[in-house]
Amino acid sequence: MAASDGMTRLLALLVLLVAAAQPGSALCADPIAGGCNHPATGVCDEWTGSSWAALKMQRLCESQQGTFAPGGCPVEGRLGACLRAAGKKDESRLVYYAGFPGYGVKLTPAAVATKGEDQCTRLMKGVWTRTQP
Repeated sequence: MAASDGMTRLLALLVLLVAAAQPGSALCADPIAGGCNHPATGVCDEWTGSSWAALKMQRLCESQQGTFAPGGCPVEGRLGACLRAAGKKDESRLVYYAGFPGYGVKLTPAAVATKGEDQCTRLMKGVWTRTQP
């Protein structure tokens, strides 16, 4: 192998590594200060912006009678999520589960996703991502 072939391959590898390490890439997931799960209402807040501090978020969650999760909201059972203040230091995600809206109201997973999307885009001016149905 010629020296120039080796350099070309090394350069290509470096370009791939730099691209993979960019914020939002699979290898460089956005930091999560924690999640605040509210199973009774079928939602969980996930704090992803740079301004959130884990200890502060834990205290806030506990004051709201939620269950703090340092790694973020549970993945299993997600029906959709609303990204709020995308790209800003106070970015957060509201994750919706089958128990939404809570208080004894029972909806199908598809109805939860539809209502979650409406709440997200119309009321919170967020970006909706449907996970299931």
